[in-house]
Amino acid sequence: MSPNKEIAIPCIEFDKVSLKLSSGIDIFRSLSFNIEEGEKVSLIGPSGQGKSLLLKLLAGLMSADSGSIRIAPQISNNIGMVFQQNALFDSMTVEDNIKFFLTEESRALSEAVDIQNRVNTLLEATELAHARALFPSELSGGMKKRVSIARALALDPELLLFDDPTAGLDPILSTSILDLILSKAKSNKTALIATSDMKIAFNFSHRFFYIDGGELLDVNAKALPAQVKNFVLGRLK
Repeated sequence: MSPNKEIAIPCIEFDKVSLKLSSGIDIFRSLSFNIEEGEKVSLIGPSGQGKSLLLKLLAGLMSADSGSIRIAPQISNNIGMVFQQNALFDSMTVEDNIKFFLTEESRALSEAVDIQNRVNTLLEATELAHARALFPSELSGGMKKRVSIARALALDPELLLFDDPTAGLDPILSTSILDLILSKAKSNKTALIATSDMKIAFNFSHRFFYIDGGELLDVNAKALPAQVKNFVLGRLK
């Protein structure tokens, strides 16, 4: 190895991570993988196999039963997640939903102007400026998803997690949401997306984690093993 060649240090490391449901069913059995800073990874596989749970482990919303999860310090405290069901605050307006975590992180009143400027920028970027005073109950499914994305981006996270962001949306809305996600994911941010839509997966990344039966296959989109290829082809029909 050349003495001048830099060695990539993973920003995320799973080492023999296992997870069981309260019923005793194995979700993950000794998962091990690394993700480098700036990588984009698509989580694919049959429904109910743990794609969403893997994202929750990364976000610190769940704990593994065994094994270790290491996330680099510059990332571990700066994670943005878009939940499958959006998880908006029903009693807050669109603007206040986006502003919530910014306000929580604020350390001084002098930051108020910066907070409002960032919220305004996010409202414009997600085409929600006209809806800033509306409540979640007044929004369409696509608008709720855009609010969820704007909120996840509010703190300019180093790690972005998308949990099936186009689930339940019609093809036109799905395309709009995908364009928004891709525009944000093109940066050098590390990002993972759990999706059952193979078109989204191929657009998002060239590295796939295929999750099935408690195990994870780490594959490249250009060299899919037969098991994964059959799954992908079935989804693309």
